[in-house]
Amino acid sequence: MAYNSKLIDLSFPTELLLEVIGHLEYEAGLWEKLALVHPRFAAVIACNQTSIVKHVLRTELRHTLVDFAPYPMTDKLTVTWLSNSIRHYDVVDGIFEKLRACDLSTRITPYNEALAYVGLLLMYQLNCRQPHKDKVAYLKSLQRDPLIAIYVVMYNSGLAARQHGKGLISQKTFGGTQQDGNEYRLQIEVEQSFNESMLNLGPQFIYDALFQEMSYETTLLMFLHDSETTWEQLPERDPIMNTSGPLRNPEREKQTLWDTMMDRLATTIGCPRNEVRGRIADDIEFEDHLLAWIGGGRDRLLRGLNLIGDGGDDGETME
Repeated sequence: MAYNSKLIDLSFPTELLLEVIGHLEYEAGLWEKLALVHPRFAAVIACNQTSIVKHVLRTELRHTLVDFAPYPMTDKLTVTWLSNSIRHYDVVDGIFEKLRACDLSTRITPYNEALAYVGLLLMYQLNCRQPHKDKVAYLKSLQRDPLIAIYVVMYNSGLAARQHGKGLISQKTFGGTQQDGNEYRLQIEVEQSFNESMLNLGPQFIYDALFQEMSYETTLLMFLHDSETTWEQLPERDPIMNTSGPLRNPEREKQTLWDTMMDRLATTIGCPRNEVRGRIADDIEFEDHLLAWIGGGRDRLLRGLNLIGDGGDDGETME
């Protein structure tokens, strides 16, 4: 834009400049780029960003405020928040590209896609809570259906990572049929560490694993190292991988987010923890289940509630 434009003249009314900005088709990073064009644009956007964001939400992105509600709720709506939200949508779309590209036996079923989509949005809500105890409190506050949504997308992401990913999580790493006890235990540890990484770091970690960004494996190794498992080495076999070094977080909570979620699922479903996986698999197997093709009830799940009614257990109150 030429610097002799009337838009940058201080005599040009701010209200009209805001109207011009509001008519621009929004894309991630638009206002950040516009702010670099001229100091007046930067000042107007900085002083009026809440009203600008509300205009875009009202005209173009009606679901975004629900999908990525600012946390804490007292936070203002900013251009940075909206740009991050758009990038989150891109990450979610990329994840679903891989989930749909799996083999027929492991591909996410079409009638469960919307449920898994909600699960990713809930993982973003979990991811923005700090410190660890706030994440634990959030999981404990969720009712059954939103927890199932998170579990479904984590389960399908794990299957996709084994098929599309590289490194430890790849099915090529543990594809053999003659595993000894140590190798089987390591596979379980890797899968649990992958689950813990997903819950701690959110959809971006899933995206990195599915698109073979090798930085994901560094994170996975840190969570695996924190499990503190000691492996017995058998002289006639190749040594089991061991990690070394200090714990990533020596004072971490003893209960992991994965344990918290599975315990909470057992409570809300009303079954022992070791039956949770089977119960969910049975409940969502056919397309006539309650959470299939979910549409209008999505907002309830994003608020941590069951699709219908109060579902009995209301969860622990978050402070």
